[in-house]
Amino acid sequence: MLLSIVGVTFTPLEKKYLVNPVQLTHEGENGEAYFSPDGRYISFQGIPPGKSHYRIYIMRSDGSNVKRISPGKGKTTCSFFHPKFPDPPYLIYASTHEDTTTWEEKPRERGKRYEWSFDRGMDVYLADTTGRIIKKLVSYPGYDAEGSFCPSNPDLFVWTSQRTGDLEIWVKNLKTGEERQITSAPGYDGGPFFSPDCKKVIYRSFRDPKNPRVAEIYIYDLERGEEKQLTHLKALSWAPYFHPSGKYFVFSSNYDPKTGKMGRRFHLYVMDTAGKHLVQITNSNEGSDLLPTFSWDGKYILWTSTRSGNSQIWKAEWREPEFR
Repeated sequence: MLLSIVGVTFTPLEKKYLVNPVQLTHEGENGEAYFSPDGRYISFQGIPPGKSHYRIYIMRSDGSNVKRISPGKGKTTCSFFHPKFPDPPYLIYASTHEDTTTWEEKPRERGKRYEWSFDRGMDVYLADTTGRIIKKLVSYPGYDAEGSFCPSNPDLFVWTSQRTGDLEIWVKNLKTGEERQITSAPGYDGGPFFSPDCKKVIYRSFRDPKNPRVAEIYIYDLERGEEKQLTHLKALSWAPYFHPSGKYFVFSSNYDPKTGKMGRRFHLYVMDTAGKHLVQITNSNEGSDLLPTFSWDGKYILWTSTRSGNSQIWKAEWREPEFR
C-alpha cells in the first residue's frame, strides 16, 4: 500500500526511511532548506509567483509564519544558520543585491533547461532573521556563494569562490582571517559542508571534460590535506550533507541503479563516509528529489521535491538505514 498525501504517493522503499512526510511550501517555487540549530526554524530560497529570482525566507518548522529576510533585489541563494544561534538568530546567504545589473527579472523561457548563473556580484552576507544585514562576510572578485559554518566551531567557514578564475572551495577562519584553498582541479567544485567535528569537508565536483554533466562526491581531510573521491556513479551526484553522527551523508543523484547509468529523475541516496555502502532512499516516478539536509539532532530530514508538480520543500522524520 502506498502512502498518499495531497495526491502524492510514497513508495514502500521511501516509507522505510521517510516517516510522516509533509509538504511545507506550496506557493511559487522553493528549495534548498536548512534547519536552525534548535529545530524551530527553517531557512530556504524561493521564487514568488510572477518573479524569476530567488529570495531567502525563513519559516517555522511546521511551514507557518513565512517571512522574507533578503533585500528582494538581485539574486540570492545558499542560506545557512549560524551555529551559536543568538537572539535574534543569525544566518548567511549569498546575494547580488548590490549589483544593480542583476535586478531585472526575466521569465525563464518555456522548455529551456535551467542553468545556474555565476554572477560576479554574488557575495556572502551575514544577517539576522529580522532581515537586518550585519556585515558582508565574504567578497572577492567573481562569484562567492554556497557557504556554510562548521556545526561545532562557528569561526570556521567554507564556501565556493571564483577568485582564482576557476570555481574552487575555500575554508576561512573568521576569527583569525586565515584562508585556505582546498581544491585546485579544473572544474566546478561546490556545495561544501563540514563534518560535525570540523575535520573534513564534503562537496561535489564536475571534473570530467568528456562528460560535463557528470558530478561526483568528494571528501577532504583538513588535517591530512588529502582528498578522496567517494562516489563513482558516472552520474550527476550532488548536494552531499553529513548526518550529525558523522558516519554517513545523504545526497541527490540521477544515477539509475537498474541500468547503472544516468536516469531521467533525481533520487536521494545515503553512503557511508568510507564510500563503500550506497543505500537508495527515494524512488518516486512522480518527480525528482533534491537538496537533502538533516536537522542538527538527526531526527528529521528536509529535501526539495517536484513530486507535487513543481519545486517545493518537504520534511519527514528520519529513520536511519542499516549499512551492510
